[in-house]
Amino acid sequence: LNFNYISNYRPIAELSSVLFYENKLRCANNNVAEAILANLASDFINDGIHFTMLSYLVDTQSYKNPSFRATFNSFGEVTNTGEAEFIGGLCKLFIKLGLSVNDLGVISVYRYHAERLRRIVQAGIEVNTVDQYQGRDKPIIVLSFVWTGETENRKSELLADCRRINVAITRAKYKLILVGCQKSLSRYPTVNAVINAIPKECVAKLHE
Repeated sequence: LNFNYISNYRPIAELSSVLFYENKLRCANNNVAEAILANLASDFINDGIHFTMLSYLVDTQSYKNPSFRATFNSFGEVTNTGEAEFIGGLCKLFIKLGLSVNDLGVISVYRYHAERLRRIVQAGIEVNTVDQYQGRDKPIIVLSFVWTGETENRKSELLADCRRINVAITRAKYKLILVGCQKSLSRYPTVNAVINAIPKECVAKLHE
């Protein structure tokens, strides 16, 4: 595998190449590498965040914000109310900026959380798990990590799965937006490598 037609955003392709393909993955051409969406203008969204074209990590800081902490039902299924509501608002912003629902995709690491997102995100926007998105792509992908790390003795097997993380971060053709608690996610080496590759100016922190 020497070409990457799925992920047009250069940092995404380069990161995937280094982490998963021994640096052999390359963008197919310069047009692919430099592709952007011209109508992603600056705007304000929930909680006073100034969202710009460069921001592609939203750090929910769950240790400061209880509404952004993962919760479990009686069956052990996990969801994150704060992330779901935030992503719903983010998708509304994209539609307001003129994007089609067909341009947007939302990925959840967890199935139960994906079900919740479907009830919140605007109709027509595809919401699925990482596995369900394998082999497919969207111009803009919003990835919800869901899991937070308030308890040291409870960890996410899915976030420790390198293959799933590779699939998740390479579904975006033009823009990848990660939503999750940076401090919590840093416990997982592959996810931490993804986060560390993101420039500080491309990170927006909630309630900071």
